[in-house]
Amino acid sequence: MRFVQVKSQISNLRFQMLVVVWAALIGGFDSSVFADAITFTGSSISLRDCRIQALQGGQVFYTDSRGQRQRRAIEEVRAMAFDDLPALEAAEKTLGANDNPDGLIPLLGALLDSKTELHKQWVRYRLVRFHEGRGETVQAMSHAASIMGGSDDPSWKSIEPAAALNQAEFAAVKEAYDNVQAALRQTRHAELKATLERMSKKLQPLHDQLAREHTGPATVLGGTLSGISIQAIRSGEAEAPKSNAVPEVPTQPERAPAKPQASPPTPPAPPAQSTTPTKPPEAPTTDASSSQAIDSLLEKSRNADALARCEAVAKEPGDRDLAHFLHQYGLALARNGKPDDAAVMFTRCAAIYPASEDACHCLIQLAIIHRDAFKQPDTARRLMELAQARAKEHNHAAAAMQAAELMPSVAK
Repeated sequence: MRFVQVKSQISNLRFQMLVVVWAALIGGFDSSVFADAITFTGSSISLRDCRIQALQGGQVFYTDSRGQRQRRAIEEVRAMAFDDLPALEAAEKTLGANDNPDGLIPLLGALLDSKTELHKQWVRYRLVRFHEGRGETVQAMSHAASIMGGSDDPSWKSIEPAAALNQAEFAAVKEAYDNVQAALRQTRHAELKATLERMSKKLQPLHDQLAREHTGPATVLGGTLSGISIQAIRSGEAEAPKSNAVPEVPTQPERAPAKPQASPPTPPAPPAQSTTPTKPPEAPTTDASSSQAIDSLLEKSRNADALARCEAVAKEPGDRDLAHFLHQYGLALARNGKPDDAAVMFTRCAAIYPASEDACHCLIQLAIIHRDAFKQPDTARRLMELAQARAKEHNHAAAAMQAAELMPSVAK
């Protein structure tokens, strides 16, 4: 969901805080009353009137029409529809049972329209399956890496594309390589890192070769999905790939590794390298309003600068992780002596992205605000309990540990 008119939400502060307090009192927060749908493999009939809750441990968790919590292996799910993401259902209609290539552009549009981390995870997983089915391993790697980079769930290692690389265009190869490098920096899980390193070793020779041969315009970091311009997808000018997009014989990927392997000790693009592959990872840090730059300002306690950056980003957030941005914005506001406004940001994150680790940290910060600024110790304790329960439910170890450490300070 795009982050629109953040400041206009401040007038609703008391109402939104009461919603979160209510959630803490009853021991949970139902962030959606929408009717989602799931279609299982081997069936053409969708399970309606359910609510999809999470993708975790290789399973889809959902509540059925009776409110009973259920789960199914993700491999058993052919399609899903979210009531608040109509673009996905439209894309699935175009894809059909056999993944019509004409459905790729609508599916990419659904990814751009995704409102939550759950949406993004599923649509990217759907794209991995789509591209793998067409032999487009490079594009499948791009989306698989994006999922792994945003999660510490080791089950995602199972979606690693294993087929030989296809003869993709430079834009697709660069996007996949950049996403793998970004994911290597983001994930903290050893198994996911090992998986990403394998993907990096496969992609790097092809990436380096095409980078040397590329004579066209410079590609924009983060400007493509599946190698297709985001601007073209948004404007409706993008075209579905031709049926011959997949080469009959994937000879190029087998020849490409031969040259780089002659001088092996080139690791998969850590930030310290000065060769071509290091440039994409460095690019995000040059953006003064990037997520990494704001994190750096907060770590250095340059809180006024961080707040100014957040206020600027709120006007046009782009395609960033909004759960993390809301956490950043809340921290910047709180540290600049604006607890009421900070509570709005923390509340929005906890309500809209309940399964994210940032939501757990936002609940912790809300507890601290209620303890210190609002002088409401009972509410602070319940919010901290909710943060700890959410963190344990979604396997966010760091947040669970922090909530446990802070619990005595709100339980007095």
